[in-house]
Amino acid sequence: WCSQWAIPLPTANSLKLSLFAYENPHLSTLINSLSHAPQPVTAYLPASRLLNSLRKHLGQPQLQAGDSVQLGSLSLHIIPFLPQAEYDRLLWLCDINFVRGEESLTRALWAGKPFIWQIYPTDDFAHHSKLNAFLETYTEGDLAPRLSQLTTLMQHWNNLPHAHCADFFAALSSLQNQHEWYAQRMQRLAQHPELAQNLVNIVAIQSATSYNAARK
Repeated sequence: WCSQWAIPLPTANSLKLSLFAYENPHLSTLINSLSHAPQPVTAYLPASRLLNSLRKHLGQPQLQAGDSVQLGSLSLHIIPFLPQAEYDRLLWLCDINFVRGEESLTRALWAGKPFIWQIYPTDDFAHHSKLNAFLETYTEGDLAPRLSQLTTLMQHWNNLPHAHCADFFAALSSLQNQHEWYAQRMQRLAQHPELAQNLVNIVAIQSATSYNAARK
């Protein structure tokens, strides 16, 4: 698959990341942390809006798909923007996935891997409340205290006030150590009824309620 899409193979024994995001001022801090990591890191950045932030950070406006940059421990590969089915394969390849918007969030949830979601930012900052509501729901359960690192990291990546991640690599390593939880969370989500069945159930309940009310 990698050769088919001209994607370099990961460095041996490396932490593998995909970086799909909107422009983000924290990319510089992320890259600096990964470049000084105590183990190899392989990162795949699809040619999209985050590439603008990378070009600015490195001072290389000519960077494009097919280019690779070695920065200390970090091997950073700019890859083509992939069709959805192929993007799923990228998520499966990586240990941790940075994703953006609702569609890639859904793909990340089904991949069952640790992920960092960048929500679409709104001018009125309503996305802050939306992100926190998602985190509260997604991390509920017995392991919630152990997932505080995920909450802090995701809030920091989304520029929420008072959220700060001092060491991206340490935070990401913590998420990777909990990878089994993400797979289990995906399995629990898969047990929910499908959307179509939920809609049928809602209509049936409403119809029964209306019928009973009409008989009174």
